Amino acid sequence: RSNKGISFSKLHGTSTRHASDFIRILRASARLNFESDPEKALRHLKASVSLTDHFTDIEAPNMLGEIIAVGARRGAQKSFQENFLPHLDPDSLAPWNDALFRKEPPASEYSRIIKGEWNYIMRDHALAELLGKQPFDGEIRIPDLDGFVDTYASVILQSATGAAALGPDRFDVASAQFQAIPSDLDPDTAHALREVYRGMTGIIEALGNTLTESTMEQAAIAALSGNPMPLDPVSGKPFQWDPATRTLTAPEGTDGIDPIKVP
Repeated sequence: RSNKGISFSKLHGTSTRHASDFIRILRASARLNFESDPEKALRHLKASVSLTDHFTDIEAPNMLGEIIAVGARRGAQKSFQENFLPHLDPDSLAPWNDALFRKEPPASEYSRIIKGEWNYIMRDHALAELLGKQPFDGEIRIPDLDGFVDTYASVILQSATGAAALGPDRFDVASAQFQAIPSDLDPDTAHALREVYRGMTGIIEALGNTLTESTMEQAAIAALSGNPMPLDPVSGKPFQWDPATRTLTAPEGTDGIDPIKVP
């Protein structure tokens, strides 16, 4: 897997649409084959997840690629929860768990993504301004390039420091609360930074929610298998398990996450 020599627009243009189509086809095939050939269904569901690695397991992944990959993974995980999990024996869950959930610690994956995001912003926006081209597709200018780069570098450093401080199994959503834009920047450069902040903030918060949901489904599999349940990587708190109703809910204080009814 490599993105060397591939422009950002090409990597996230037609190839994204084709990948999404193939992923949906593979998920549908997994559902169709599950009753007659569970092993084939597992292979196809695993393949639908593996396609997303071409957006994240490359030299310079970025947040847009991560969002595309996470959306596809969540689709496979939700399909598993709704269509496959109720019909599987607890002793057969291990290969499904291995196929659906990444083993890379959240902090490690996030660190790779923000490094790739730095490369993308510097190459496609800062370098474009330096060469007299049109950053942000010509919609935004960066007159004070030094101020833009200095401020953006401090934002990336803040995110990386927050991820490192929490440890490998945590995801720092608080890093989306970026520092104020310096008041001495000109309006155009400040606007460019606000656009960068807005994109990063929305993506980090969305990744936090999907990571909680994904880990919660891993916790449901662990509950069925009789194994220890993982902690929520965002809050660091345990998921709440009600053995009487066999319902798993998100940690207290976590909003917008639906409970999981375990068979």
